[in-house]
Amino acid sequence: MPRLLRKFEKDRVYFISNRTVEGLPFVPTILINMFILGILARANFFQPHVRICHFLFMGNHYHMIAVLKGDPDALKNFMDYFDGEIAKVINRFRGRTGHNVWVRPYDAEVLLTYESVIEKIVYLYLNPIAAGLVSYIRDYPGVSSWKFFTKGIKRSYRFLGSAGLTRLPFGAISKKLSCKILRTKNENTTFRDKHFLVIDPFAWMSCFSEGSNKTHEEVKKEILEMIEKGEDKIKKRRDGRPVYGAYNLSRQCFHKRYTSRKYSRRSICISTCPELRRAFIEEYKEFVRLCRRAWEEFRLTRGHVVWPPGAFPPARAVFASVLFL
Repeated sequence: MPRLLRKFEKDRVYFISNRTVEGLPFVPTILINMFILGILARANFFQPHVRICHFLFMGNHYHMIAVLKGDPDALKNFMDYFDGEIAKVINRFRGRTGHNVWVRPYDAEVLLTYESVIEKIVYLYLNPIAAGLVSYIRDYPGVSSWKFFTKGIKRSYRFLGSAGLTRLPFGAISKKLSCKILRTKNENTTFRDKHFLVIDPFAWMSCFSEGSNKTHEEVKKEILEMIEKGEDKIKKRRDGRPVYGAYNLSRQCFHKRYTSRKYSRRSICISTCPELRRAFIEEYKEFVRLCRRAWEEFRLTRGHVVWPPGAFPPARAVFASVLFL
C-alpha cells in the first residue's frame, strides 16, 4: 500500500510514529537506551528547527510529538537521519547488513487542534500501561521524555555511531555487558562531541490560540491529572492481573521473535473539530492534485518545475552527456 504524500508546514504540530518489521529490538536496557538517545540528540542538533515535545519507545515502535518551526525540509531531514541511524544500529546488533528494519516510512499526522495534542500526549505516556508493561509511567524503563517533561531534566548524549558493533548474544543483556560495549564504543568512536537533547514539552502551545490563555504549569497539571486518571482506569480494568514489570522488560532477549498483529494506515490529520478536519482534507487534496501535475511535467521535461509549498521534489537526475564535458 503506497503511503500518503507528506506535506510539512511551518508552525504545525506532528504526531510521528514508526514500527519495526519484526522482533522487539527496543529492549529498555542502558545499552539500547543510550544509542537511541545519542541518535536523537544528534538529529536534534543538526535540525534545530524541529522542536521535540514528547516521545516514547515501546518494544517495536515509537511515538513522537514535534513542532516544525522553520524550513519544511528540516523535519524530513530530521526523520530520515533518525530512522536511518536507528536502523543501522539494529542491523549491526542483529548481525545483518542492508536489512529492512521499518515496516514502511514513518507516519506524520498533523494535530490540528489544541485538544488533539493533549489527547495524544496522554495517549503516548499511557501506552506502556495500556499494554500491561508497567502500572505507572514513572516505572517505565524504556526511552521516553517523561523525566524531561516532569522534572525538566537537561542532559547531553554522545552519538556513538554503528561502526564496529557486532551481533549481540542471545539472552538477557546484562548491565555488565551493556557497560562493556558502551565503554569500548566510547573509546573507539570517532565522534567526540556531546549534544544536548533539547526537549520543549510546551513548544506546541504557540501553534494554537488556546495556548496563549494558559501557563505551562497549568497545562502540565492538566496533562498529569489526565494521565493519573488513565492509569487508575487501566488498573481497574486489569482486575488484579500483574504487569510485566520493569525488571522483566530489561531482561528480554534482543533477538526475541515477534510479529506485529496490526499496522493500519494512518490519516493525514487528527482533529477534535470536524469542520477543521474537513477543511484540511480539502486543502490536502488540492495539494496532491498539484503534486501530481508537477510530477507529470517533471517526468516529461526533467526540467525546472514549480512544486506546491510543502512538497518534496524528486532529485534531478544527471544527464549522461554532462558527465563527459
